[in-house]
Amino acid sequence: MTMFPNTEMAILDLCDQMIAGFDSYGASFPSVTPAALLDLQSAKASTDGSRADQEAKKTIAKVATVGKNACMETLIERMKTALTLAELDCADNPELLGHIGWGEQTEGYAEPHAPVAPTALKITAEGPGDIWFTWEHENRRNVKHWLIQRRQQLSPGSEFGPWVLAETTLNTEAHLVDQPRGVQLEYRIVAENATGQSAPGNVVAAVL
Repeated sequence: MTMFPNTEMAILDLCDQMIAGFDSYGASFPSVTPAALLDLQSAKASTDGSRADQEAKKTIAKVATVGKNACMETLIERMKTALTLAELDCADNPELLGHIGWGEQTEGYAEPHAPVAPTALKITAEGPGDIWFTWEHENRRNVKHWLIQRRQQLSPGSEFGPWVLAETTLNTEAHLVDQPRGVQLEYRIVAENATGQSAPGNVVAAVL
């Protein structure tokens, strides 16, 4: 069975394929009505707009990030609803799902082993108690989610405390709020799937 993607870019790519497929092959998916397609297109347009707004305002993006995440959740819900209806329509001809990018599961979606370590973690913006990150990953389809870990220097010039989980995310970007202020912090990313966890990626430091 095809698995729903777990990164923003893969979700948006699938959505584009779905919209194009429903538009071109609508007769194959009668349960996905013009109104349902319009809802999907509207949710995609809202998400694209929110992503653009977030990119332009990263240093003051707390509100934009919340809005984008809400739009993404709505988009995912509507995409999954449309896919469920399409699967019912194509129960006898599942190959038709390829028109909307939802074919049989391929090797790329399998999770035969723990993911490799994330790379290129960097801080894109900072604020009082807020911090924004992006990172990269060689095979995103083999990742269920990413764990953002943080550790804190116990006192100036001393050793750092243990690594703790700061947040879990489905995307290769994150915005953390209410972080410790005025102390030396270090962050790293660990990828995880059903098989296990990757080695930690590179470490970045910050004082917020």
